[in-house]
Order: sequence, then C-alpha cells, then structure tokens
Amino acid sequence: MRIPPHIETDDLVSSGVVGLLDALNRYDDSRGIKFKTYAEFRIRGAMLDYLREMDWFPGRAAALDRLQQTYTRLENILGRARRKRRSLSTWGSPSTSFASSWRRSWG
Repeated sequence: MRIPPHIETDDLVSSGVVGLLDALNRYDDSRGIKFKTYAEFRIRGAMLDYLREMDWFPGRAAALDRLQQTYTRLENILGRARRKRRSLSTWGSPSTSFASSWRRSWG
C-alpha cells in the first residue's frame, strides 16, 4: 500500500508497535487463537486507526466512492459495462486528475 507524503513512516510503524503492545496485554490463550493471528489483527487495526486520524483514509474512501458512483451511473445509463474513455468525461475533471485519482486508489 502506498502512503501519502504527509504520513511519516516512523509514526506509522510506531502505531503498529502500539498495536503489538496492546496485543501483548490483551491476548487470552484460553480462546484458542494463535498469538500471531491476534497480533496481526491488532497491529493492522492500530495502523488503520492512525491513518484515519491523519485524515488520509477517509479522503481515499470518498474518492473511491465517487468513482464507483460514476461507474454505476454510466452502466445504468448505457445498459452495459462502462468504458474508460466515457468515464473521463463523466468524472467531471481533466483526464490527468482522473488518471492520478485512479492510480492513487488502485495502486
């Protein structure tokens, strides 16, 4: 996953360490779950929480939602799957903006 330049990698790693420490404190062996599985879940959750706090994740989700709405609208109007060229004009922005949004959203 790519992260935007305003997110410090060290801060993101630190949030993962906090998730690991939380996993160490909350792990219950009697539930029959491997520690590795539990820790991965807690670490990922802590890192996603950090990204949400930095207001990056919601912006990406909004862009993806807008893109999906455009595709759905086109498919309903045309009665078939959309084509990328038509999507550019419906997007309502220059193709470079569309292309950059697409790359950021889908890697």
